[in-house]
Amino acid sequence: MLFQYVIGGAIVAALLVALANWRKDAKQNSNASQTSVDNDEFDGTVGDDSDADAPTTAGLTAAPIELTDDNWEELLLKSKSDLPIVIEFHTSWCPGCKAQAPIYRKAAAKYATKARFFSADCDEFDHLARVGDVKKIPTTFFIEPASKTQIVHVGLVELEDFGSILQELAAKVASGEATEDPEHPYLFN
Repeated sequence: MLFQYVIGGAIVAALLVALANWRKDAKQNSNASQTSVDNDEFDGTVGDDSDADAPTTAGLTAAPIELTDDNWEELLLKSKSDLPIVIEFHTSWCPGCKAQAPIYRKAAAKYATKARFFSADCDEFDHLARVGDVKKIPTTFFIEPASKTQIVHVGLVELEDFGSILQELAAKVASGEATEDPEHPYLFN
């Protein structure tokens, strides 16, 4: 009989230790992900920093220009470039953003002559994310500042889709179709 009590007590103690570890891990994970932006559209895949699987870009990547409190006005509002602007909003903790990062760098290299690529970490620089009402990440804005036309894509953007969206933006500008996006106000008013 004593043996049964000892075994039962060991099982209960093991369960209590497992529960304590589980609660500790859950608390650490919830603290790491507290922000006003979510990533519900993340599909569970994680990006690879390797460029070996990208024959369309011949292994080229380019670092998008990081927007900060100090540089965003100079780079976006005072710039005289005729190229469209692409801004990707992300955070360092977001799995979907981690998957988007290598694709975005490849797109910045592939379409460098067609658009200017910027990125904004919503935890470090959230001004434009608040203006554009960014609620989910990653979110990418494709903007033609001269005509105040923009297309907003929420979630992951595949490499080939960058070209399609830039063409769609150019077509909207050419047709004069600068429709309002009720979910995401124009960033540069």
